[in-house]
Amino acid sequence: MEKRTRGPYEAGRKRRARILEEAVEVFGRKGYSAGSLQEIAQRAGITTAGIMRHFDSKAELLVEVLRYWDDAQREDEKRYEGLAYFRSLRSVTEGNMAHRGFIDLYLTLSIEASRPDHPANTFVVERYKRTMDVFTKHLRLAIAAGDLPAMDEETIQYEAHLLISVLDGFAIQWMIDDKVDLLLMIGIYVDAVIERWKAGGGYRPPEEAQG
Repeated sequence: MEKRTRGPYEAGRKRRARILEEAVEVFGRKGYSAGSLQEIAQRAGITTAGIMRHFDSKAELLVEVLRYWDDAQREDEKRYEGLAYFRSLRSVTEGNMAHRGFIDLYLTLSIEASRPDHPANTFVVERYKRTMDVFTKHLRLAIAAGDLPAMDEETIQYEAHLLISVLDGFAIQWMIDDKVDLLLMIGIYVDAVIERWKAGGGYRPPEEAQG
């Protein structure tokens, strides 16, 4: 016999999800400091007290919003390995573009939460570290599979930093002007980077590059 979901529980779950969705939009457009619980509540069709029944504080709501988005990103990371992972960044970005608030939120908080006293500081710092770990892992997998020539650890770290920085820069351009073809830029750049890697064009210290 199929188990039926209890009405009050299901209603509460849907209301919590709606609060998270609206918080993504508000925090994404205004940042954590300027984004108010009052606006989130109004958009969700409830009162501020209604939000507090699901989240103890504004800071807790922010952290839950970030986890909600990060969980979706982790699922995408599991689907590909090595060079296929880097080639998938275009399609992953395409999925994120359908929820622009997530991109706005991440880029806004990357700056705002750089302060140690910001409630999302730990999350942002740890997420950047995890992104670095993911990028370097897939570079090593591509090397181990014979798809790329060998790179030393310094090169692997540098290439991951560079790729993350450029991708974030593309996203900022798109936020400023949505006529920018974000997917085209990512596709062209990632393809060019992979070809450079294949040709042995990874980072080298200045003295080696000149030698």
